[in-house]
Amino acid sequence: MSYATAPLSRAVRALADRTRDLAPIVGVVAFFQLVVLGQPIPAFREVIAGTPLVLVGLALFVEALTIGLFPIGETLAYSFAQRGSLFWLLTFAFALGVIRIIKGWPAQRLISEWRRRAQP
Repeated sequence: MSYATAPLSRAVRALADRTRDLAPIVGVVAFFQLVVLGQPIPAFREVIAGTPLVLVGLALFVEALTIGLFPIGETLAYSFAQRGSLFWLLTFAFALGVIRIIKGWPAQRLISEWRRRAQP
């Protein structure tokens, strides 16, 4: 592979990886919408048009995390482990978990609002 085609190859691989990540979610949502609820997918054209944008955005987001944030977290975890500081390693992991839960609340509010609007 030449130097010029390496970024293109990496982008294609990232899009393929995100497609594999997203496919089960799309499958479950489509199954429940079409089979369980027995209703067509609303705004189907918009969903089809938006899906590639979601894939590109997700691929860019994951790549940015891989480049920018994952190395910092990995370095911290290795430093805690090398120092033999189980307390600080677990405290670090706990803090990340708490932040994840707190940051998930807006998504929960959005789902609640969606459910409220969906009820007749």
